[in-house]
Amino acid sequence: MTDGEIEEAFMAAGSGTPRSAMDWFVLTLRLLTGVMFLVTGAQKAFISGPAAFAQDIVNYHILMEPWPLVTAYVMPWLEMAAGGCLLGGFLLPGALALTQGMTVLFMLAIGQALYRGIDLNCGCFGHSEGTSNLPLHLAGLVLLLAVLLLIQLWPGSSTAKIDRKRRTALTE
Repeated sequence: MTDGEIEEAFMAAGSGTPRSAMDWFVLTLRLLTGVMFLVTGAQKAFISGPAAFAQDIVNYHILMEPWPLVTAYVMPWLEMAAGGCLLGGFLLPGALALTQGMTVLFMLAIGQALYRGIDLNCGCFGHSEGTSNLPLHLAGLVLLLAVLLLIQLWPGSSTAKIDRKRRTALTE
């Protein structure tokens, strides 16, 4: 598949409009998920700040210095970039892969904290005092992952159209 064919597949996929109620529902989920990632990233980057987010990461007892601080500076920007892509409808395969990967990473971090009996503030929506209801956050992350997979795999979604165009071009 040439670069021109890939670009053509992306352009064709982006030009479609939702045709059914489920297409509109999946589009709405994509937009809401994009807003959520934008807001949570901005909360960590600008409101609570990287230092407070780094402390939340340290509380998980997973990463050794200097990685919590590096993660606290990078992760919010990745969340905002992926959220912007979901919201804007561009680079969707990458944005979905990134958000799915981050969601699984968050699930593993919270799961190990629950398993080890660590009582902490998850840091999901920026720093706050006190502790989080980790089982509830874990359930929310499972739901978020299901939503992200639905957005990716729904036949009317742009990513599904791109994948179909690629497979068709590769088999020709």
